[in-house]
Amino acid sequence: MAYFYNTQEKLCYAYSYDALNWTALNNGKPVFDAHVHLRDPFISRVKGIFDMVHTMGFDHPMIFHWESKDLIHWQGGPITLVDSSRKRAWAPEFYYYEPEHIFYVFWSSILNGHNVIYYVTTKNWQDITPEKSALFYDLGIHNIYLTIVEQ
Repeated sequence: MAYFYNTQEKLCYAYSYDALNWTALNNGKPVFDAHVHLRDPFISRVKGIFDMVHTMGFDHPMIFHWESKDLIHWQGGPITLVDSSRKRAWAPEFYYYEPEHIFYVFWSSILNGHNVIYYVTTKNWQDITPEKSALFYDLGIHNIYLTIVEQ
């Protein structure tokens, strides 16, 4: 499991054999420092490479994307997802759709005074711009988290 805690907004790992009892790795110390407030990390392995996205602090219109071969050494940086009127890009996740070799990147931003889910697609993490972002859904209430899985 990848996680952060408030006093150390850095990447930490833990493992569990039963999904109830967790043991922190690296003596509970962070394994990666992005040199920004790393919150809400999401990691998935695509074609042998680990991709990670995370929130930057609280109200920033960008996320960070990193790639790693070993879950320790990461390369990447910021991606601006929305214009400043949307205020934030929170709790990003992504889903890789293999048939089209495309990432669907999801996050929460402000619309009409509440958080809604936006998305953007990319094949290489280099072509993401706020103009390409689109509303995925709006429940009319605060909604921050979304996870998509295959059945």
